Amino acid sequence: MLNVQNIFKDVKNLTAKLIEVGLSSQQNFPTLNKLSQNISEISYANSSDLSIALKNVAYQDIYDELDRGKNYNIKMIDGALIQLLYRMPMHIQKASQNLLSPHQS
Repeated sequence: MLNVQNIFKDVKNLTAKLIEVGLSSQQNFPTLNKLSQNISEISYANSSDLSIALKNVAYQDIYDELDRGKNYNIKMIDGALIQLLYRMPMHIQKASQNLLSPHQS
């Protein structure tokens, strides 16, 4: 069943598994926050303003800023930054995921 508790558990397990198999060079474990009576958010420890990723800024500058601020769930051994961010109502769940790689195709 798709709900906030299961998604939180999955992100936590994914993070642990990537550490276990040696694919994560750095990581921030997920946090679960209640934003309001009906809205929950799954983010990561010390997450901060991600607005740079929405601006007309060079890809390398965005990557460098997110990396410098450790603004990701997982930094892979190849440098890819993975952000797993979810904001959802307590009933119907909707989620989004972001992946930034240092190697833009």
